[in-house]
Amino acid sequence: MKYETDEYIINYNECDKEYIEDFIKYFEQEKDNIFKFFNIDKLNKKLIIKLYDTVDRYSEYRKYQLSESSVGNMSYDDNYYFIHMLSYKALITRKGHTDKQLDDFYKLLVHEFVHVCHEDKGNIRNSLLWIREGIAILLSKQKYELKELDCSLEDLLNNNQVSYTNYYTLMNCVLENCDNEYVKKIVFDSEFGKEETEKIYNEYNNKLYILNSPDSLNYITDKLDDILPNKIDEYKKIFKIDSLEPIKINYFDDIDKFRNFIYDIRGRKDTLPSYAIGTYDNGMINAYIDPNIIVDSPKYRKKLYLPCHELFHILYMKYILKNDYSKRIVWYDEGMAQFLSGEKNELLDEVKFNLYFNKVKDNTKIIPELNNLEHGNSFSNDNYDGYALSYLSIRYLNEILEEQKFYNLMSNFDQIKKYGNTIVQDMFNYYIDKYNNKVK
Repeated sequence: MKYETDEYIINYNECDKEYIEDFIKYFEQEKDNIFKFFNIDKLNKKLIIKLYDTVDRYSEYRKYQLSESSVGNMSYDDNYYFIHMLSYKALITRKGHTDKQLDDFYKLLVHEFVHVCHEDKGNIRNSLLWIREGIAILLSKQKYELKELDCSLEDLLNNNQVSYTNYYTLMNCVLENCDNEYVKKIVFDSEFGKEETEKIYNEYNNKLYILNSPDSLNYITDKLDDILPNKIDEYKKIFKIDSLEPIKINYFDDIDKFRNFIYDIRGRKDTLPSYAIGTYDNGMINAYIDPNIIVDSPKYRKKLYLPCHELFHILYMKYILKNDYSKRIVWYDEGMAQFLSGEKNELLDEVKFNLYFNKVKDNTKIIPELNNLEHGNSFSNDNYDGYALSYLSIRYLNEILEEQKFYNLMSNFDQIKKYGNTIVQDMFNYYIDKYNNKVK
């Protein structure tokens, strides 16, 4: 079966008929964006896209033993460019692709088309593998996570096959931190790309965070370097880890843009509470920040330390909860994030803390059982403030426990719940006695 335009031909099979129209539509939508990046109006040769309905037929074309994960490639001769791909039903039988959706299948086509355009612009084979694969992953919008690099500089310079996550991570770093002209130069100019690789590799390995933020929030983000590096070092000791991949921070000065960003990640709108202005989806720090906060106000300080707060959540989820959300005890996690982040360091002053404690105590009309609290109205309402009670409870534990026992508690979920049964009243009694306050 065949679909043909002036620019390309698609040869497909019976099994492809159910999605071929969407396949073509998706390709047409993305094609011009790829042309725009490569500064070309059309290809110099006609493109032939061939779908193979079995791995054997694809393997026969390749004329050598395929790797277990191979699903597509591009090639060319004097007259044509070619994209060879497994049909969707064959693709999902391959290692690393069994969970792929049709959307991933369409993105594979765009990935290979990026390679075609790269070749049309100049000899793609002269470019380093990490550059040509990295730009194909990013432009095709394929789903990869930022990870700590597990390859050497020599691997990149010698075109050794390493995980595609490395290619994505490095190229994403370039796209996020360099202007468009620089990105295009390392892609189009193979010698320049080779010369810059060592610098890019070293800069990434030394980078603690990657920031995406509008200029309107510079009055907050300009201070990140004074706060975050020291907190990262502290957290590495607490969680007993040697290194961290760069933390990705996404800030928005528009609440709708923030919410739409999270909706795109989650795929559903009803999972984000109406009051939410920050999340740690996908291990990233994502937040809406008002661009007009009064500098040095309590709200300003809270936003300054927001990355430290959310980073605690991220590391606690990864290293202690092992990404099992069902183990999360919300009051403990939120209390620790507030206590360790530095956002409430002004309360290290005894006078300020005493005033804060009394205000929270007076505003607590009902003492909740912290273990039962979840985010939403049950966490903070007119009867109590779950965030304030969580912070005070953790501070109380920090004062009554030896340092090692305090940190060992992070993974002792039964003991945390045991404390949670009575900790609010215990904490109130402790500080009332400590400061000789009278119960009103």
